[in-house]
Amino acid sequence: GRGGGVDFFASCGSDKSIRLWDGDSESPIGELWGHTHVVERIEFLPSEALDRVGVASRHVADFNRHMKDEEANDNDAASALLVSASRDKSVKVWLVPLRQCVMTLSGHANWVRSVAAYPSGRFVLSSSDDRSLRLWDLSSGREVKKVEKAHDGFVSTLTLCPHSLLVATGGLDHRVRLWISS
Repeated sequence: GRGGGVDFFASCGSDKSIRLWDGDSESPIGELWGHTHVVERIEFLPSEALDRVGVASRHVADFNRHMKDEEANDNDAASALLVSASRDKSVKVWLVPLRQCVMTLSGHANWVRSVAAYPSGRFVLSSSDDRSLRLWDLSSGREVKKVEKAHDGFVSTLTLCPHSLLVATGGLDHRVRLWISS
């Protein structure tokens, strides 16, 4: 994905890292380390999420002050948050400019396969091989809702419709399920 308004993108993979790339030159510009197993999926959070993750707002303000002193260039991601899903059973929220994990969301009993951010920036939804969907509140870092046995097998993917409350999930039971989020 691309950071909000910043010309860079990120990738993830089996080496347990998230790599950041310059959008113009396609050269590496940084790495995020902290997962202990394969990183399955990443997604940039909307800028509104900064207001939800209090620690990130403070760090971004410090980062912005520092970058003004250093005359930052346009490729610095001064407000980018990224969320990642991993086989280490966790979801992590990253403050990209500082290359720091600012929140770890734990609760899944098996690999976390997918993650999606709500457009409001307040919630993140995750799916897992434990057959559950979990809704996380970024203001508190807590699970606020769980759907157990969302599929008859692993829940391998999910996506949110950004303009409605519709969530689609796919599982190893060869089914696509539609959910209405409230």
